[in-house]
Amino acid sequence: VYKRQMPLLALGVMFAILAVLSFFLPAVMRRVLATEPMPAGPLRTRLEAHAAALKLRYRELLVWHTKGMVLNAMVIGFTPRTRLIFMTDALLEKLPEEEVFAVFSHEAGHAKRYHLPLFLVLFVTTGVLFHVASDLLAAHGVPQELLMVAHLAFLWYVLLGSISRQFEREADVYGAEHAAASLPPQPAVAAPGLGAPLPAGAAWMMRALERIRMLSGRGSSHRHGTIEDRVRYVAAYATQPTIRQTFGHTRRRLLQVVLLSVLAAIAVLAWRLPGDFRIARAWMTAEDAGDAYHEGVEARGAGDEETARAHWQRAYDGFRRSVTMLGGDDGLRAQYLGVMSRFNAADSAFHGLDDEESGRRGFEEMLRYADTTD
Repeated sequence: VYKRQMPLLALGVMFAILAVLSFFLPAVMRRVLATEPMPAGPLRTRLEAHAAALKLRYRELLVWHTKGMVLNAMVIGFTPRTRLIFMTDALLEKLPEEEVFAVFSHEAGHAKRYHLPLFLVLFVTTGVLFHVASDLLAAHGVPQELLMVAHLAFLWYVLLGSISRQFEREADVYGAEHAAASLPPQPAVAAPGLGAPLPAGAAWMMRALERIRMLSGRGSSHRHGTIEDRVRYVAAYATQPTIRQTFGHTRRRLLQVVLLSVLAAIAVLAWRLPGDFRIARAWMTAEDAGDAYHEGVEARGAGDEETARAHWQRAYDGFRRSVTMLGGDDGLRAQYLGVMSRFNAADSAFHGLDDEESGRRGFEEMLRYADTTD
């Protein structure tokens, strides 16, 4: 009953399980994908030194074998002890070393800017807010299908769309700023069409993106945006102070949105959970009353009228008690239970206790209550 009638609690338990499982995800992905630790050698040594310069802690640096088919890298894991960094064989084979450093720094940016935990927090908190909003709107006649479509649209266009693309932009900028962090000072790179020379890291980041686009044949994705836009933004960020100021403001606004989402979810839970507990207790009372009703039917069928009336009296009292426990809650689940318990109480009085007057008043009360709900 608590699982069915306390959806916020059930939702919280599900999210908690997902959070716990996320700590095991890196180990699972390591075994699902064809990976091995990056072999000892100059590149691994320099990448380890680069990670140390970025103060990036991780469990292992892995080569993801794709038979040269995939140019990609990714970081998985919320904590340094679980964090794994994957780089595909094609990426390591086809990109010059400075561009590998840029891609590595991009993935470090996801970790250093806490993109994975921020995304999970937004996913959980907005899920809670959408659930409560859907419950309230459904009680006023808004179709559940429309609410589900709205939630899916939010997930696709906002979380997996604009916010995900913002995270990629932040990782690109971090990669551009830190690609040369572990190396001696590198000379700036002249770039045609730009008003100022590019820092070496920005030039490496831009070249890495362009090379990946050229070799993979893919110029865009829903979550990442287009490579052309990403390259243009890195160039603008590296050469225009106003773009850097706007970037900082955008980052702060996003963090404010995350904080507001968390505070709103906490407020909603504090508001709704007591009512959910009350409805769950009312449902348990109604289910116990339903069991008593069926026991009364069985006792009457066995010819034991006295036991049957005792069961039906318990059923009647339980259904009426569940109505009282609901109070003035006007949520969809409370409305449904209010109609059902009033009807069952009247039925128990009319057919079980042979109390036609109480049964008639109960049915009339149920009809009046049903007329006032949506």
